[in-house]
Amino acid sequence: MPCMPAHMRSLFSPVELTDWTPAGPFTFTKGLRTIRVEAVGGRMNPWRHGTLLFDLEQDPQQLSPLVDDEAELRMARLLAEAMRVNDAPASQFARLGLPVQGEVLAGV
Repeated sequence: MPCMPAHMRSLFSPVELTDWTPAGPFTFTKGLRTIRVEAVGGRMNPWRHGTLLFDLEQDPQQLSPLVDDEAELRMARLLAEAMRVNDAPASQFARLGLPVQGEVLAGV
């Protein structure tokens, strides 16, 4: 059964697929290459908020962000490790400002 690339709620349009480029396989694609398409901005830019951490047990409505540099660094390290284990592309590390290899350092 053929598959059509899709966004979360809709198929890609023919125009979106005119400029795609093949990308290398990931470990989880069983050797199959993937399609690389340029991301387009959505309705909201999440970076306008910077980084925000919340204590979901104490603040389930996420009304009071935590200011805790140590916790943020710990979470960035955990995220980078999870991305490495799951074969995230280098472009996602760059987008998040995380190193593809090596330690995540404070203030970087």
